[in-house]
Amino acid sequence: MLRPFAKIAAPMIGTALGGPLGGIAGKAIGSLLESELEDEAEFEEEMTRPVSASRAQAEAFAASAARSESESEAEALVGAATSTLLARPDRRALRQVHADLVCGASVLAELLHRNKATRPYTGVVPSIVDSTAKTLTKYARTGQPLTRQVVGHAMGAHATRVFADPRATQQALTKHVRGVRKARQLGMVATYPGPLRAPVVPGAVAKQPGRSTVQVTTPIRVPGPNGSRLVRVVSHVKVPKGAVPAGRTASVRTVAQNEF
Repeated sequence: MLRPFAKIAAPMIGTALGGPLGGIAGKAIGSLLESELEDEAEFEEEMTRPVSASRAQAEAFAASAARSESESEAEALVGAATSTLLARPDRRALRQVHADLVCGASVLAELLHRNKATRPYTGVVPSIVDSTAKTLTKYARTGQPLTRQVVGHAMGAHATRVFADPRATQQALTKHVRGVRKARQLGMVATYPGPLRAPVVPGAVAKQPGRSTVQVTTPIRVPGPNGSRLVRVVSHVKVPKGAVPAGRTASVRTVAQNEF
């Protein structure tokens, strides 16, 4: 559903925020983004962390934007969500580019709002903004100046990842729904277009099957000055549940969790 947007989101954000980025700043933010985007585990961990009250409020704004019939209202609500995410004390360094982050998020809101079928996916925007804010906070610590172009480059990269990878899209939507639910529990105004659950994203990777640990004992004959001797090498290996030995070169037994 969102893959077609992956090719156009970054250029649109870049155009809105001053065009392409090059030179030392381009290399610095590019290197930082490369390491972050390759670390899928960090993104997945962030998506499963408990939802804070401020994140719940941001998700509530995004949910209202998804339900809005007005494009300008949707942009304003996503702008409010962005401002809420940037209000954290640890993001004071981003104050000078606050308006630029709101502008970039509004571009995404406009893009998603054009088609009724993609409006429910407006819920991914807070995750894109949050990831962008983290990247920019790290970038600011390097001493490099924060500019509109740097913001556009970072947000475009994070938007491309979420739009292009169905699994990342699904994780961001699931976090969105968790945030909306918490917003309701806290008494915040939160609406959602349709049932309160994340839309299923075609192509999202299914949950990996359960795994168990087995102890593998392999006999090895080691030569020595007084003849060879038999040594048994024991190792613990994680395998999918139900896996069985394919030969008789080693003995295998399932290991209980308390044996580690």
